[in-house]
Amino acid sequence: MVLENSNVTLWSTSRHIEEVSGNTEVSSHHQPFLHWAIIADNQTRYKQFIKNQLTVPLLTSIVAAVLGSLQIGYQTGNINAPARVQAFSSSSALPLSPTCEPLTLDHTCNPPFLFTGIITSLVSLDPLLWLHHLDRALPDLVQTNSPFSLHPLFYQLTLAPAVRTKCAVPDDHYHNVIEEFFNSTWRSRHNQSIPDHSLTFLWSLSVSIKDFGALLGSLGVKGLADTFGRRNAILIANALSVIGASLMFMSKATSSFEVLIVGRLIFGLFCGLVMSLNPLYIQGVSPTNLRGAFATLNQVFFASGILLGMVVGLETVLGTEKSWCLMLSLSLIPATLQYLTLPFCPESPRYLFINRGKEKEAEVALSKLRGNPEMVLKEMEEMKEEAANSETGVTVREFLRKRRYRQPIILVLIINLGSQLSGFNAIINYSTKMFAQSNFEEAKYLTLGVGAVNVAFTIVAFFLVERAGRRKLLLAGFLCLALCNLLMTITYSILTIVPVIRIIQVLVVFLLISAYEVGPGPISWFIAAELFDQSARPIAMAFTSMLNWGGKFLLALLFPPLLKMCGAYVYLLFMCMALIAFTYTMFRLPETKGRTFDDIAAEFRGADSIPLHNKITFNTFA
Repeated sequence: MVLENSNVTLWSTSRHIEEVSGNTEVSSHHQPFLHWAIIADNQTRYKQFIKNQLTVPLLTSIVAAVLGSLQIGYQTGNINAPARVQAFSSSSALPLSPTCEPLTLDHTCNPPFLFTGIITSLVSLDPLLWLHHLDRALPDLVQTNSPFSLHPLFYQLTLAPAVRTKCAVPDDHYHNVIEEFFNSTWRSRHNQSIPDHSLTFLWSLSVSIKDFGALLGSLGVKGLADTFGRRNAILIANALSVIGASLMFMSKATSSFEVLIVGRLIFGLFCGLVMSLNPLYIQGVSPTNLRGAFATLNQVFFASGILLGMVVGLETVLGTEKSWCLMLSLSLIPATLQYLTLPFCPESPRYLFINRGKEKEAEVALSKLRGNPEMVLKEMEEMKEEAANSETGVTVREFLRKRRYRQPIILVLIINLGSQLSGFNAIINYSTKMFAQSNFEEAKYLTLGVGAVNVAFTIVAFFLVERAGRRKLLLAGFLCLALCNLLMTITYSILTIVPVIRIIQVLVVFLLISAYEVGPGPISWFIAAELFDQSARPIAMAFTSMLNWGGKFLLALLFPPLLKMCGAYVYLLFMCMALIAFTYTMFRLPETKGRTFDDIAAEFRGADSIPLHNKITFNTFA
């Protein structure tokens, strides 16, 4: 929403002060005081303007929607982080021996089980899982009596280097309370302990199945969003969360690990849907000048959920043999809160008017959200313009082939892959290992510190995104990520020579996380909703979700062997990816802050290139 008449209201006092300051009778030493008076006056009026837009229905709608992101973050943190923390903190020295001699591994495994486990763990987005399977499988495969034999020289020159990056992980890496549940259930059924390869497979499956479900869930975003509406689609998806968490809670009482795995799969479907549906709904109900800030709340609640899950999953809280099922089911609390609040929130006015043609219902919903008749009339006019310029029923084929969507697709592709492959996920996955290798005795608490920094800077992004703009935050974030990866290369290279450098390395990790969360982290999830028109927006958000999950998977697949082959120089690859994203963003991404959807889409209609800066800026509050 571009407020053409806002200059008269907001700058009236400022102009009066400027007239006074221009008077020759005013001495020059008063000029600085008058300048600060202008700034103070504008800030006061800006705060009042924002306050008038923050209605109770609007805030309730936003908070009710992002409760889904809190659930996803919690389930991400509580099952992955505690096991990893427990493993790394149990070893103060993590050897990287080429022969893996410090580890005791059982290589007498059933090849079918091993290959099934490898395939399953590949979609887990956790490199330690699939390397664990490879480390157990490949020594058997080089034996001459194996039906899946490999030449020993081929193994030593190609696969072994990648597998041995796992040697930094103790053998009890995945020995936790959930594995004990698998073992006890198997023993009660078969009167014997579970075979090692079966235990590894079940644990890998229980972790990876959520992420696999998320990949599948992202495919249903367009169908749900266009058929049932943005709000109702979130409520339908929330039912998957309730079912999944309930099954996870029931798994111990029913003595069935199958119930746990099915629950994780169903919850994964919820993850893939909600991470795209939330930005769609938030963008549809938010005022233009608060759209980015409210969309950033999605990432704030996700990061908060991860930290909460990490804390609750600690052995001193609920990560115990008696209470782990309760730990996994606590996401039912925000799910219930969402059912108690979201049904009473308005549907997206844009969906009602542009997708359904229900002008009267859209006006009623907008009146509840804004509470200001003038703003309602103005936004209704904007939606009419957008509806006139939007196409109806855009298919995936049209989305990929039409010229008007070509540049936005490339932008979303580069921004999202640049975000996922800029080193952040590698740091998150290996932060505890890195801290332990640096001889920090309490590595698990430093990892919790990583989670806390993650949350803190998503909150910083919330306050900056509408002041600095998306483009500036992305550029600053990618540039800082490139610098941090360069520093990671340097610190890793001299760590054994200058042990005190470990302190600087921790600071670089925190700086990298802050750079990611202030810019690329939250913005990459909602920028697609701003670059596409109403008809193509659901497909664009599904595309965004698949890029994010795919980027994480690609990193999980490639980082361990790259780390072995390149050593510290692997971070230079992340630096290059961040610089590519920085360069393309600088030359191709228009600023979207304070602009209507139709105004943004107009830049892409029939244009071969995109200007560096948008033609209409929200100069009122710049």
